[in-house]
Amino acid sequence: MKRYILALFFIITSTIAQTEISTEIYNLIKQLDSTVPITEQSFAKNKLISMGKDALPYLHKELQENKKTYIRIQIAWILGHIKDPSSIKVLEEVATGPYFNLNKACVMTLAEIGEESLISLERLKSKTTETNLLKIINDAEIKIKSTKTNTLSLSNSSTKKNKRK
Repeated sequence: MKRYILALFFIITSTIAQTEISTEIYNLIKQLDSTVPITEQSFAKNKLISMGKDALPYLHKELQENKKTYIRIQIAWILGHIKDPSSIKVLEEVATGPYFNLNKACVMTLAEIGEESLISLERLKSKTTETNLLKIINDAEIKIKSTKTNTLSLSNSSTKKNKRK
């Protein structure tokens, strides 16, 4: 009986904590609106970035479903700072929508996530006929590939320095 009560206590406590976190995240997302002073928007963005992976399920949902394009663009920007590969699928899906600036933000975020996004960018290329978006996708691929090349050359040069010692 004691174990049952203790387990129930932990479940209730965990549920309350999760509800508080989700409420906080949704309140922060509301602060991303263009009608909110820029300082409050910046605070909300920084707080969501610092929450990292804990905020991702909520950010992904709002990126897909929020009615305000401005908020969705801000969420894409936040995801670009969190840089978690679990965002790739959602970003790719949203990047094929009717709003160019949102599509652009999603593609740029895919570039920030890095090499894991290359396949997604290739799929986006095959899905779009919008020439401006195609240019942004190409630029994103170049950025990822050049970052990879720079990382490899830095890695090789530090290996050579270590061998000389």
